[in-house]
Formats: sequence, structure tokens, C-alpha cells
Amino acid sequence: MWYRVLAGAFPTRDSAVGARAGMWNHGLAARGQGDVLRAPYSFSLSDHAPAASTLGAHGIPAVAWGTGSRLLAGAFETPEQARVLEARLKRARVQATLVTRMGEGTTP
Repeated sequence: MWYRVLAGAFPTRDSAVGARAGMWNHGLAARGQGDVLRAPYSFSLSDHAPAASTLGAHGIPAVAWGTGSRLLAGAFETPEQARVLEARLKRARVQATLVTRMGEGTTP
């Protein structure tokens, strides 16, 4: 069984590698553990979605993004990987659109 832990969004691959090295140096992860992946796809949640903490309690990882109150859920390498979370969002009756994260903004 594999588990996925996301450590954040970084503007460059080098900054992500540096953050991973920082986790190693601080003992937050065993040296040599962790991959740096490009995961540009997330779900942009509707304005009527519950708060991120409420979604998290139901197994839906959501974070505030950008300067507004937009919530994004998940991080995926491909749209196909997003299907499991898409089904979970539908069961929770949360409207969401798969978007590509590009810096502070997103594109549909």
C-alpha cells in the first residue's frame, strides 16, 4: 500500500528539491525519501463549498489559493489521477472543476 503526502506548491523544481532537503535536514523525512513530482492539476471548488477544515475532516484535501478565497482540492500529475477525488467530491455534493495551476492563478 502507498500513501501520498504533499508538502506544498513551489514555483520551481529547484525550490521543491530544496524544501525536500530541508525536511531531510530537520528529520521530518528520512534522507533519500520523497519524490519531487510535477502535479499541476487540482479541482477548483465552487464558491458554495464548505470550509477547507470541514472538507479535510471528510478526506477531501483543500487549501486556499491565491489572493481570493478560492479553494483548490488535490494535486495530480494527470487528469486521470483526479478521478477518485472527483467521485468523492460528487458524493459530497461539492461542485468542482479540474484546472491547471499556473503560479497564483489557474486556467480551466
